[in-house]
Amino acid sequence: MGEETVGAMRKQGACYLMTTGGAAAFYSQRIRRVEDVHWLDLGMPAAVWVLSVEKLGPLLVCIDSQGHSLFELVRSDAWKNVEAIYEELGIDRLHEYTWWPRAIPTARS
Repeated sequence: MGEETVGAMRKQGACYLMTTGGAAAFYSQRIRRVEDVHWLDLGMPAAVWVLSVEKLGPLLVCIDSQGHSLFELVRSDAWKNVEAIYEELGIDRLHEYTWWPRAIPTARS
């Protein structure tokens, strides 16, 4: 989720909730009624579904109504860790470390 999404959530006072992957069957049992669907032309998974639900949870608040983003927090922490690991191992992240032979060896060569 990018800055535009976070800004829209803040502006609308909305939040973005997620759950663990593979739990759709469990959560589908909690849906009582489909109220509305927006942007269905984007496909069913990307559309915005307005649902009436009962006992839905647990869920993660990934973007809150004040614009705090779990995605950005995790991305930021991951890059800090990557930089620290590179430094500890003496790896120059701008160096090209991969090597590919010009010709792929065959059993006859």
